[in-house]
Amino acid sequence: MGLWSLSPESLHQVTILFSDRGTPDGYRHMDGFSSHTFSLISSKNELVYVKWHFKTKQGIRNFTRGQADVMRGADRITRNATCLMQFSTATFPPGT
Repeated sequence: MGLWSLSPESLHQVTILFSDRGTPDGYRHMDGFSSHTFSLISSKNELVYVKWHFKTKQGIRNFTRGQADVMRGADRITRNATCLMQFSTATFPPGT
């Protein structure tokens, strides 16, 4: 754990991964964070560094360990299929 504790961002991701929040119930019910920092050029032609943070407005919802085990055994692409179905029917989640 020493290596992870040297970077607060890494420690945060690892603790989330191994917590009850580790198996989200679909992409709509999870927050997203970029693991890498990106460099962009601002409108003032200045170099800026960014990390993306995507916050859900639908609330965090997760599988229990038992539900996650059942879901993985039954259908490994559930999240992708649900996401594609929602896009094809234009049922987009709210965003800002």
